[in-house]
Amino acid sequence: MTARPDGGAKPPTRSAQPRRVSSGRRFVERGSQREPAALAWELDLLVGLADAGFVVPRPVTATDGRLSVEGRWVAAFRPPAIR
Repeated sequence: MTARPDGGAKPPTRSAQPRRVSSGRRFVERGSQREPAALAWELDLLVGLADAGFVVPRPVTATDGRLSVEGRWVAAFRPPAIR
């Protein structure tokens, strides 16, 4: 983890660079205090919405295939939308 990015959501959010990615892409790591089942449901929902074409943060799987590890999950960085 590196510095906290500007803006972002209320849960703890940090800039991250997964070890298996060397392309220079930016990522964020988010923490959740939700129950594991609730977090799994939310992450599955985000994957489904992204697959359907919605603009949402798509969770990145861990090297073992999990979407979250100990309440933390990683997604590709998306700059804030300008309205």
